[in-house]
Amino acid sequence: MIDIKDEMISVGIDIGTSTTQLVFSKLIIENMASSYSVPRIVITDKKVIYKSDIYFTPLLSQKQIN
Repeated sequence: MIDIKDEMISVGIDIGTSTTQLVFSKLIIENMASSYSVPRIVITDKKVIYKSDIYFTPLLSQKQIN
C-alpha cells in the first residue's frame, strides 16, 4: 500500500431557516487502498480553523425576510 497524505481546507456554510453560520476546517486525507485498486480516500484528521458566530436571520414578519 502506498500511503499518500494530502491536506485541504473545507468550508461549511449552514444557511437555515432562522440562523446562518460559517466554518473553515483543515482536513488530512489519505488513500487507504493498495496501488493496484480503486482509491479509497479517508479523512484521517480534522481541525476547525474558524467558526463564526451564529447569525439570526433578520425577519420583518413570519413570512418576510429583511
